[in-house]
Amino acid sequence: MSMAQAVLRRSPISVSHGRLLLRVAVVAASLVALKSFVIDPLSGHFTGTFEDFSAYFGAARSIAAGGSPYAQFDPGTVVMSGLIYPPFAAVLLRPLALMTEHEALTVWLIGSLACTVAAAIIVARTALPASWPRVELAVLAAVAFAPATYNYWHGQINPLIFLLLALAYRAYTRDREIVTGVLVGLAAGIKIAPVLGSVFPALNRATGWIYDQSLGGTVSRLGEQSVLHVQPTSALVQVGSLIAGVAILAVAAWSTRAGARSPYERSAEFGLGVTAMVLAGAIAWFPHFTYLLIPLFAACGLAASRGWRAERGLVLATASTIVVFGVVTPVAIAQLSIDGIAAISQTSAWWPFLQLCSLPCITAVWFAVALARSLRAQPERITPRRLSRGAVAVPT
Repeated sequence: MSMAQAVLRRSPISVSHGRLLLRVAVVAASLVALKSFVIDPLSGHFTGTFEDFSAYFGAARSIAAGGSPYAQFDPGTVVMSGLIYPPFAAVLLRPLALMTEHEALTVWLIGSLACTVAAAIIVARTALPASWPRVELAVLAAVAFAPATYNYWHGQINPLIFLLLALAYRAYTRDREIVTGVLVGLAAGIKIAPVLGSVFPALNRATGWIYDQSLGGTVSRLGEQSVLHVQPTSALVQVGSLIAGVAILAVAAWSTRAGARSPYERSAEFGLGVTAMVLAGAIAWFPHFTYLLIPLFAACGLAASRGWRAERGLVLATASTIVVFGVVTPVAIAQLSIDGIAAISQTSAWWPFLQLCSLPCITAVWFAVALARSLRAQPERITPRRLSRGAVAVPT
């Protein structure tokens, strides 16, 4: 017997110990989030840049003064600025003009945190077996998953869309098609690209900036298209982006079946659709991948229902996606600066660097393909077995 085995035999790590550690982590992360996103804003000490919220607030003020919500839109950079959402979103933002900027910022931030926590709990309770610590995992995801927390620091509207998608996801798994369609429509109505003046053409162009992790962004970086400066979109990049987007949507359609399926499989179908939606979009900035919490939880539920060994490929892809988006990407973002990126652009390492920056997108594609393969496979019937103290595998 090895020393490690002897130690484990003398000090067994039970499920109850794991739950205790999880709860400690949840409490610690929640306290940090409470201070950063509730107490600090209320006391006027919030340190986030909140540049996205500034665009929303400016649009609300413009509407209140009888102007256009797009008056501040500027397509002059690869990331653009100002409001780029359709009129429906502008109407939702209009009440912000009734408050001072500090009041609006505080309400927006607390509301964003509440939406994300509520959405994560809905998703976890829908996707995971009842024996799992679903609420604890949901809260930890809402306050620690990097794409989600990025929204709090920058004031993005993604938490509201995440909540609508979470409700749609719950309805989909219960075969409530009309409710699902209405909720998805509301979510799309907030962010679908508006055909208004100069806004739509700007959004339709290629953007290879490193934070764009859509398939179009990845193709643009292959061609060094509009990374640091706005450039006319080449036909090759346009066609490549279109083919990639259609391909990932086709994968999602190929994996969806009519007829009887388990709730875990329906969960995975919706999750795959969300992943394809984000990847096929014209732009997918890092905080947009908050929506990945839906397919990630769904994948865990599917693997638990079929057995971890039977779904080794899906488990590996899921774990890798969590690590890349939850750890690797935020660490890389923290280390990069505009000046540093510009300096790299003057060296021979520029093109390889750009391709390395597509790692999140590539990982998300791998995850989507793994989820699709699991959905298309005919799972073997799993005999219920004890996993740990008080936990039983769920048969398909």
